[in-house]
Amino acid sequence: RASRLHQSDNSQKAKALVDESISIMMAAIRNEQSQFWMYEGLGLAMQANHAPIEEVERALMSAVDYSNDEESLLAAGIYMSEVGLHKRALQVLQDVSEVNPYRPEPYVRGLALAKRLGDLEAIKWASVGVLSQAWTNEQRHVEFDAQRTAEAVMLQLKQAGLMEQAKSFGENLSSATHRDCRVVVRWTGNADIDLFMQEPTGTVCSLQNERTTAGGVLLGDQFSVAGQQPVNGYSESYVCPKAFKGEYRLLIRRVWGNVTAGKVTVDIYTDNKKNPHIHEQLELDETGAVVIFDVLHGRRVEPIGAHQLENMREHQEMVGQALLAQQLHSLSDSDAARNFAISRKLAARDGRFFLPGRGAVGYRPDISILPEGANFTAMAPIVSPDRRYVRVTVPPIPIKTGVGDVRTFNFATGQAQNIEDRNDRGNNQGQNGQGGGNNNN
Repeated sequence: RASRLHQSDNSQKAKALVDESISIMMAAIRNEQSQFWMYEGLGLAMQANHAPIEEVERALMSAVDYSNDEESLLAAGIYMSEVGLHKRALQVLQDVSEVNPYRPEPYVRGLALAKRLGDLEAIKWASVGVLSQAWTNEQRHVEFDAQRTAEAVMLQLKQAGLMEQAKSFGENLSSATHRDCRVVVRWTGNADIDLFMQEPTGTVCSLQNERTTAGGVLLGDQFSVAGQQPVNGYSESYVCPKAFKGEYRLLIRRVWGNVTAGKVTVDIYTDNKKNPHIHEQLELDETGAVVIFDVLHGRRVEPIGAHQLENMREHQEMVGQALLAQQLHSLSDSDAARNFAISRKLAARDGRFFLPGRGAVGYRPDISILPEGANFTAMAPIVSPDRRYVRVTVPPIPIKTGVGDVRTFNFATGQAQNIEDRNDRGNNQGQNGQGGGNNNN
């Protein structure tokens, strides 16, 4: 509406309408009803009113002051970085990392902003933060970038003679790259193996949840490919940089194929001084294999009970959203059925609401679609439980159908009509033409 008012040279009403939108979003944020899109909407609304960037920054920071969760802070910081408020965005991202140091997003965004601003302290903070996280194979470039940046900072500090800072930064990097728990499963043969790691907080790290709130990350999925058998076989890994103390349960399951000799090799690396490395070869049958081990000196010191309650709350929210989606879907289906019933009644009345319907069934057309020609059909696809494979059944050859002569009869007038097949009529004409040519010869 504001855009249309601007186009009609009614700028005052357009400005008032945008100001009203700004007031509504600020009121929602103040009353703890904020959404991710509100920060971007707030900035866009102020820019639409040609507000200077300082006022946009002030409004966004006021909204940040009212934010009571890390998601809102992160959304505000990301939007600030996109509109050019790089320094302020970096400060907000650092605040997010203080609230939750195990989230990777603030460090990734912060590293790019710190390098753009040339802030050495921020670069050190972001590079250490990125290296303290575990990254999947698809995200490995983020880790490599942080490693190169950290090496450049270390060289810069040594060249400047700041040996104490270089030593402290090196210790921080060493602590960041340490991993409390690492599991590697190796196998050979034409098969695919999946890992499921149940952590002490109750979270499960798998392909469906590659990064858990407890810090565990499944680095990637590997499976055999015809003609590409590696020398050392295949492997999948689970890493938790800062793990909770407690019992971990590893489930190894064969998705398809057969592993060589029916065995897989499991290597578990923890910080347990008496037994830091566990090496086992396990039989892998149809039900899979389970390995249970303990992490005795995990560096994650948060109360596990509070984390478990948070996971239960998130799970209940997901279940509630799924139930709501089912209810809305059933309502949409009932609306469709109701609309179909109403349309049938209106069709019987010829669109007339208060007049009686047409009594004779012969006046109601019944339409049937008859396909003609070559048709290629397929059975309904079957999706695997892990939603990674889809099986589709198709016939070996297409099905060819044709429509022959059509005979119609009107029971009211007694009139009958025969509609010949067009293909047959064309073939007959071609045969007659060929015969005439032979007679002429």
